[in-house]
Amino acid sequence: TAHTKLLNFASNIGGFVIFAAVGVIDWKIGLMMGVAQFLGARLGASLAIRIGAKLIKPLLVVVCLALAVKLLADPADPLRQLIGV
Repeated sequence: TAHTKLLNFASNIGGFVIFAAVGVIDWKIGLMMGVAQFLGARLGASLAIRIGAKLIKPLLVVVCLALAVKLLADPADPLRQLIGV
């Protein structure tokens, strides 16, 4: 996990440098997203510590199902094109 975090951080920094060099960063939205991510991470971590697996397991299933439904509902989804829906 530590290696994954380090590599993810490095790719984020690389992307930031490229987008900043091209000048396509929307600073207002980016800062708002950063604050929301920080607050959400703090809330999620505190809930995970306090409630534990009773919260995490069902939440993981719900998020995975929601993502699967979203992907399958996308008209450009290759699986939909394969079955002709």
